Amino acid sequence: MLAALFWMLGQNEDMVDIALERFVRAIDGYSLEELRQSNKRVIAWGAAEQVWRREGVEGFDIFSAGALEAHITREQVSKIFDQHRKQILITGLDDVDAITVRLMWEEARARGIPIIILADNDKNIAARLRDSKTNIFLPDKLLAPSPACIEDIQRSGLDIGFAELCTNLHLFRMKLSPASFVDCRNNWGAASDETVVLFVSLVGREMVGLGRPVLFDEVVLLENVIASLEHGRLEEDLGPKVSKPRLIVRPHPREDLAKFDWLNQYQGSFPIVLSGAGSPTDAIMSADIIVGIQCAMLEEAQVRGQSVHFLSTNGIT
Repeated sequence: MLAALFWMLGQNEDMVDIALERFVRAIDGYSLEELRQSNKRVIAWGAAEQVWRREGVEGFDIFSAGALEAHITREQVSKIFDQHRKQILITGLDDVDAITVRLMWEEARARGIPIIILADNDKNIAARLRDSKTNIFLPDKLLAPSPACIEDIQRSGLDIGFAELCTNLHLFRMKLSPASFVDCRNNWGAASDETVVLFVSLVGREMVGLGRPVLFDEVVLLENVIASLEHGRLEEDLGPKVSKPRLIVRPHPREDLAKFDWLNQYQGSFPIVLSGAGSPTDAIMSADIIVGIQCAMLEEAQVRGQSVHFLSTNGIT
């Protein structure tokens, strides 16, 4: 979402201006043109590093290259804010175990700096609105991509006055900009006559390990997909028939890859490749069909016009 926002602020088209209307309203006292002309400082860590590199953004700050968390101190966060006078903090809504972004929220609040949070999906919204000590933390504005986000906040008993519906900037950008991508098929070892099935994995088991309630099990889902592909389908009695499959398992950036070690012993009728090669768009556009449960990659694949199959079960029930 943040990369899409950065890109959109660099465009001058009526469609983009309309899509940004609610975002601009959320930042009191600034026009769209002022936001476009503003000095923007990008701070990235973990998987976000590669996202910003692919965007071609130069001069952004990287903390703890390659790490999932930046592991910076409150003092380092404070120094970031010391370098600029007039500020707005715009962040994503990270997972509940992400500390760095929460330290930034707390520092901005202590300095009276407006905090705008862009939610990327409608999962566990209220649970993620917590500070570094797990106390409820409400930003000045939360821009939500769907009514389900607002409903989740209401169910938690919080006042929804800080939340506003906003265009899903990431998907809007996908619709507006053509997909340029690097073909991953050679990297995956795929032959021209194979059907490349991309399974998009998630971090359900990792979240369970952190004590968070999760309504899916990605490993069970993968096992089911493999069993179904042995009979030429993506799902038992469901989905399109698949001939000569090559299954690509795309791990989430925060996944523990050890949970896929069992794939090394798999002996079936088709190859399985565990691969994080390329960007999400590269992987989506290189596959013949993308399979999984509702997530950003499958939504992007739909927008890109790729063949997508949403699994009908969650791997639990």
